[in-house]
Amino acid sequence: MPDDQDYADLAAFLARPDEWSKADAERARSLLDQQAVAADGYDQRDTRRVAAMRRLVTQFNDALARWEAAQ
Repeated sequence: MPDDQDYADLAAFLARPDEWSKADAERARSLLDQQAVAADGYDQRDTRRVAAMRRLVTQFNDALARWEAAQ
């Protein structure tokens, strides 16, 4: 189970896509895919949790778009 430091590390990672290597971008795509599947598979009645999961998907998409624009 992730702890607060994991979330802080992820936030820092997503905040700096201009510093990513190609491997970092591939890792981000993999995490994005996993998060999207998890959000779709989660109990949709838990609207707050699902919304939070989808916000993370958006953050990954935004960071990847910024990385791709910098290439």
